[in-house]
Amino acid sequence: MAILSHTKSPVALLAFHALLFLCFKSEANCRTGCDLSYASYYVWEGSNLTYISNIFGRSITEILRYNPTVPNQDSIHSGSRINVPFSCECLNGDFLGHTFSYITQSGDTYRKVAERAFTNLTTVDWVQRINDYPPSQIPDYVPINVTVNCSVWRWRCVEGLWVVCDVPSSCGGDFVVRGGGV
Repeated sequence: MAILSHTKSPVALLAFHALLFLCFKSEANCRTGCDLSYASYYVWEGSNLTYISNIFGRSITEILRYNPTVPNQDSIHSGSRINVPFSCECLNGDFLGHTFSYITQSGDTYRKVAERAFTNLTTVDWVQRINDYPPSQIPDYVPINVTVNCSVWRWRCVEGLWVVCDVPSSCGGDFVVRGGGV
């Protein structure tokens, strides 16, 4: 007759957890990204193509290529939207996104970066989650990471391009198709 022990050996526990890990191993939510994505960027008063170009790490010439209705870099109007190209990678096998390096300005908060600099293309939570600085102590003129998540509801694929918008209605109709340069 076998006598059952109520104590568990460390080897048995380790084997049990290894078995659970193998049985319930999750698949990556993405495998590849999108080489060409574009953001529908809201041009706020005081911003200009040089500023937008610096934030997204794209040349003004490249941005203008995706905005055929903008005749030149000096004619961008606040309150309008422009398409800004970038790549959307599979980050950590978990989601589609892109992490930009942003140099903080005097008085920046995670909220200002998410809502003003990146015009709600990301969230305060996303910016705060991937940076080590406490929200009330972000140093001036240091690089922080800003991740734009391409997998959230704001994204959809239009003729092979991923498009991001800060509100769903801003990606409607012919703005997306003609404005995307496709």
